[in-house]
Amino acid sequence: RGLNLCKMDSYGPGITGENEDYFITPIPVIEALFTRVKEFQSLFENNSQLVFYDPCCGNGVIGNVIKQLYGDKAIVCERDKFPKNNEPSFNYLIKEDRLPSPEYDIMITNPPYSQKTQFIETAYKEGKPFLLLLPVQSLMTPKRMAMFKYFGITLFLVTPTPKFKCGKTGKSVSINGEVAWFFWNGTVQTNHLEVQY
Repeated sequence: RGLNLCKMDSYGPGITGENEDYFITPIPVIEALFTRVKEFQSLFENNSQLVFYDPCCGNGVIGNVIKQLYGDKAIVCERDKFPKNNEPSFNYLIKEDRLPSPEYDIMITNPPYSQKTQFIETAYKEGKPFLLLLPVQSLMTPKRMAMFKYFGITLFLVTPTPKFKCGKTGKSVSINGEVAWFFWNGTVQTNHLEVQY
């Protein structure tokens, strides 16, 4: 059970990356979220257009999948701390570098796992719906669990656990344990912790 995936070696273009914590999101992990989870299948029923913000866009695979699925109905704003080519660098954890929250509808990203606590905290503070692809073990610290209990969170488990491609080496790697899309709808739901398969 879960967001069952196939073609787990599909990553999209490019394997360039400067930092150690850059892992390319497999395309089926993104497609499954939008095509198999009921909350996202009807995403545009009440909206003619939505703005998605990916602050750790890497090679742009998340934005590319969203554009392929939704066409002109989706606008994707992409930024990255380690940009490719000569593009400017933007660090989501620095307020001045973030896209202002009134300019987007939902933030979606595969953040650096070494900074997951800071990303979760910042995303909640921004007050906009978010989707973060994280290891399920991200639940297992008192600080993060306190945030999840206060604000609420829904996890969409990804099974089987996907292999990621290291942006620096191009090698396929596995992480320990399961991964999930951590979803918050922008509304405080104290003590709401839901796990969907």
